[in-house]
Amino acid sequence: MVNIYDTANQLAEDLKQTPEYDAVTAAIAAVKLDTEALTLYQKMDELQKKLMTKQSAGQQPSQEDQMQYQTLSQQLKNNPKMADLMTKEETLYKLLNDVQEVFTKPLSEAYESLSNLGK
Repeated sequence: MVNIYDTANQLAEDLKQTPEYDAVTAAIAAVKLDTEALTLYQKMDELQKKLMTKQSAGQQPSQEDQMQYQTLSQQLKNNPKMADLMTKEETLYKLLNDVQEVFTKPLSEAYESLSNLGK
């Protein structure tokens, strides 16, 4: 019997060997060395945690939270190190989405057989 977790763990290790992963880790290292970029990242991380906590409690973000999020988002986009990190993340997530499509294909095909019944 196949141990799918072994395969998943191998896939995680293989991911670390990709140029997309290397690009993200290099961009993270650059952010760590840039005080402004690091501060912006930490502020956004804290704000996102605050918003997630509110959402989990069934609360809507306040107008102030929304404004703060918009302001920080714009500052992140305007910071060269953070903009580079976000671009590299997008590329890595595209790879991950492509991989997800591959390993969910059997399930999609199984459900497709339901759609094709009686046609």
